Amino acid sequence: RIRNIHLSNITARGKIAAAGIIVGLPEEPITGVTLDNVIIEGPPRDSACVPAMVFGLPEMNGDGIYGRNIGDLTIRNSTIGAAQGYAINMTDVDGLELSGVRLGTGGDVPVVKLIDAKNVSIRNCRAGDGPAAFLATEGAACDAIELRDNRTGTRDLLATGDDVPADAICTDG
Repeated sequence: RIRNIHLSNITARGKIAAAGIIVGLPEEPITGVTLDNVIIEGPPRDSACVPAMVFGLPEMNGDGIYGRNIGDLTIRNSTIGAAQGYAINMTDVDGLELSGVRLGTGGDVPVVKLIDAKNVSIRNCRAGDGPAAFLATEGAACDAIELRDNRTGTRDLLATGDDVPADAICTDG
């Protein structure tokens, strides 16, 4: 069991697909991860690739941080950027808090992508100008996703998949 990991005051710059990858098991998610005052920068890429470190990862293209099978992930007072991919890309996460995070992507993709995510709070975050949405959601398991007091320069606030329940996302705007 992997749990209660706290990282602060670090910088991670990606070399291949993403700058940070956190992957638990479906039957044993990684829980209690806190990233505080970190800088994560996804690598510039000419084309997408699949990381070889874990079987079954999706194709990535200079993502900031990718996560799957995680419980209670907190990212505070940090900067997360992606050269072409998503700044944050999470699948099967239960308990995600983004607070005071500067987010950016250089690609034509949403800044944050969540698949089957629940109990999510995105507050006081900033995203620079971009052509796509701030948050993209997919999956029928999405629930209790809250966006409050964020400043975005993206074209749209949300891009919601057809399978996401209508009451899964609450925004202040």
